[in-house]
Amino acid sequence: MTTLIDRLAGIDLGSPLETVFAARTEARAQVELCYQLLLHPAEPGPVSLLERHAVAAFVAAMHDQAETRDHYRALLQRTDADEGHTANIVLWEAENTRAAGPYGHFPKGPLSVEDRDGPAYRVSKERGEELGVRLAAALEQADC
Repeated sequence: MTTLIDRLAGIDLGSPLETVFAARTEARAQVELCYQLLLHPAEPGPVSLLERHAVAAFVAAMHDQAETRDHYRALLQRTDADEGHTANIVLWEAENTRAAGPYGHFPKGPLSVEDRDGPAYRVSKERGEELGVRLAAALEQADC
């Protein structure tokens, strides 16, 4: 069984990594199920497919791994019924706000010695009006 993770991680059939990963059938199945439930649910519920795909594309673009970025960009573009308007904004935001990392702050404790300051992403007022309050807030939270 080839999963999305196999493809995005570049795990070739028959490779030593594929052999090791193949032995983890339950882990592979659960990862694939998580992907399906999060990004392709039968009933999206209160979070629309566009919102789900926009956040995934934003995060993937921020990490700038070509195949993953391209996968989620295409997913968002297929979902965006507004002639790609939302997709263009989300992808522009990701491409133009990317910063070197990792950075952030841990809760007080032993890991807090690794705290590093970095820029906090915020959607501009203009972009927030175009994206809507929910999606703008989701993108800001995804960058945390």
